[in-house]
Amino acid sequence: MSSATLGSAAVIKDTTTAKSREWWRRESARLGSDWNGIMELRASVAPLTCDVCDSAPCVNPSFSAACSLADQQRRGLSQRGIEHRRTPQTTIEAIIHCVRERGLAALEEPPNVERLDRCDRTARAQINERITRLIEQKGSSR
Repeated sequence: MSSATLGSAAVIKDTTTAKSREWWRRESARLGSDWNGIMELRASVAPLTCDVCDSAPCVNPSFSAACSLADQQRRGLSQRGIEHRRTPQTTIEAIIHCVRERGLAALEEPPNVERLDRCDRTARAQINERITRLIEQKGSSR
C-alpha cells in the first residue's frame, strides 16, 4: 500500500469515528444519559447543596427540613389571602399627614406609593374622601 492510500484510509477511519461519536452524543442527549442529563437527575434526586445552609451534605437536616416547611407554610398563607386584611388606620393617617404637609405631590413619593399599594378598597376610599375634604378646606380658607 502506498503512503497516499494509508493517509486516505486514516481519514476515512477518523471520519467514521467522528460520525459515530456524533451519533452517540445526540443519542445520549436524546435519552438524557449525557452528562447534563445525568447531573440534572442527580440534583433532582439528592440536591448537590442544601437550600438552607448551602453546604454539601447538609449540616443539620432536621433544621433545614423545618425551615423548608416554614417557608412552604408562609407561601401558603400569602396565597390564601392574608393580604386581604383590613388596612391599619395608622397607614391611612401616615398618608394623610404627608398630604397635609407636602400637598398632593406626596402621593408620588416612594414610601407613600408603597403604602397606597398595601391599602384595601375601603382605606383608599377613606383616603380619597379625606383628601377631597382637605382640598375643599384649603379652597374655602382663601
